[in-house]
Amino acid sequence: MRSQRRGGNLGVACAFLFGRAESGMYSRHYYGGMHANTYYYAGGFDDWFLETDSQLTADDLLLYFKSSLHANGGDASSDVDALAEPGAVTLKATDGEYPASGVLYTRAVPCALSGSGRVAVTSEYTAGVTSVSLVETSTSDDLEEWSAWQAVGTSGELQSPNRQYIRFRVTLTSSDPLRTPKLLEIQLHDIPKAPYEKLGFARPVILGKTEHGKMFLKMPLISLSLVR
Repeated sequence: MRSQRRGGNLGVACAFLFGRAESGMYSRHYYGGMHANTYYYAGGFDDWFLETDSQLTADDLLLYFKSSLHANGGDASSDVDALAEPGAVTLKATDGEYPASGVLYTRAVPCALSGSGRVAVTSEYTAGVTSVSLVETSTSDDLEEWSAWQAVGTSGELQSPNRQYIRFRVTLTSSDPLRTPKLLEIQLHDIPKAPYEKLGFARPVILGKTEHGKMFLKMPLISLSLVR
């Protein structure tokens, strides 16, 4: 079994740490589980009840409902399982055997990056047997109208348009019915724009000096890369 982390180690805009409780509803990290105000919406309600001692407002509940509407990690009919193993999403076993593939839909979380984005995925897999084979994203400004699903770049580059919210679609695969990959974490890194871009310059402006000590502006022939 190998552990794999794809993508850089930059400032984290949001993260899914699967199966662990979150400290608060508006924490900058977003987790999957079935407790501490966090759960996967599974598609139906058995009862309605009135909670009179809650800090959540009607707007909070509406936001949470819209954010979780398409998440399927806790859905009984899904081929993935975000509940059986703490801290991981796996394929869902039936009678002791795993399916050949399964697709996880995460709940939506705030995005609104200041620059470009890079996605990093941490997983455990068996080379040539199991894998997290595809990571896709979709974004929205209102949790109702969503952009088309787009695969992240080969180095984790976010291809979806920068909007207020983001959700992930992750495909897990296995060629052995007795083995499953494990998805441990998804991080979205925010790569801010350089100051010269905010000022409207296409490339860095470098101050130089003449032999008489006078300052002047010059433009480099090759623009420096902003992303390490």
